[in-house]
Amino acid sequence: MSAVFLSLDQLGLFQILLGTSALTCLCLASRRNARQTGRHFNRPALLSAGWTMIAVVVMTALASVNPNQAIVSALGALSLSTLLTVGLLTYRPEWLVNLGLYSALLALGSLLL
Repeated sequence: MSAVFLSLDQLGLFQILLGTSALTCLCLASRRNARQTGRHFNRPALLSAGWTMIAVVVMTALASVNPNQAIVSALGALSLSTLLTVGLLTYRPEWLVNLGLYSALLALGSLLL
């Protein structure tokens, strides 16, 4: 039996915010999406940061609830994060950098609640 580190509300908020930051990093790692924002980024750093954050989302889910619920909650949070990231990339690509930064900071802040 695993220890519960976060309540389910905090876990969902953390997963959505960190997933949004992770998917933003992965979007900005592609040349095409980085050109839309008008900035240049270190692609390997963004790729490793994005995949690491996705791994953290899955690991926190696995540590907090049983494995069946963990996979469903992690995929649900990442799906919601994907909709937010792609929607913003479509209509306001210049805001994508701020979304990634602020969602990572808010994810860390949600751990303190």
